[in-house]
Amino acid sequence: MSVVVVIAVMLLLLLIRIPVGFAIAIAGTLGLYIHGGLSVVLGVLQSAPLAAVSSYSLSPIPLFILMAQFVVASGVMDDLFHASRVWIGRVRGGTGIAATGAGAMFAAVSGSSTAAAATLAHTSSTKMIESGYS
Repeated sequence: MSVVVVIAVMLLLLLIRIPVGFAIAIAGTLGLYIHGGLSVVLGVLQSAPLAAVSSYSLSPIPLFILMAQFVVASGVMDDLFHASRVWIGRVRGGTGIAATGAGAMFAAVSGSSTAAAATLAHTSSTKMIESGYS
């Protein structure tokens, strides 16, 4: 019964246009409260943030994004985009394909899809707008 209540609350919150993360957090907190009371909610709130932040697998992400910003500032991504555009840019939709190619080249060099996505979004969107893409 409590699962139905929690899902109904979450759907209701989503229907009244509460952001998804907040709707899930509120519904999850309500489920914890129904299941174990206030002590369970407080116990999870004391231990979950530390467990999520202390995960080593998430620590390199800001450094990869910093590296991506260095690449954008140095102009290397512009050169990769230009090289892809020279190779592929003559076909229809070539600028979009070149943006994908430049992103693939940068992802192969950097080893981080997060950094490649951040850099590609910054560089390629400007070039594609200049080329007439909407």
